[in-house]
Amino acid sequence: MGPPLWGPGSYNVGAGMSRVSTAANFIRANMPFDQPGTLKDQQALDVAAYVNAHPRPDFAAKQFDWPHGDAPPDAAYPTLAARHRADSLAHPAKQ
Repeated sequence: MGPPLWGPGSYNVGAGMSRVSTAANFIRANMPFDQPGTLKDQQALDVAAYVNAHPRPDFAAKQFDWPHGDAPPDAAYPTLAARHRADSLAHPAKQ
């Protein structure tokens, strides 16, 4: 038996597996247990979305992830760099 997929003992929101694309790639390559690699892309994506839709522990320093504002589009939370980037695009500095 493996670790829990959601809940207090599962991976936190800052883990790579909390990104649906990362989880889907892992699931596609490793599931089902007795026939790994037999799921279609959409099936793996559906399983990943289902698993990641459940509650999991927080990652306290998550806002500091991707300090250059280059968070992937499926990041599960906003970052300070992304917020600053959005603000600078909305209010460009006058030169």
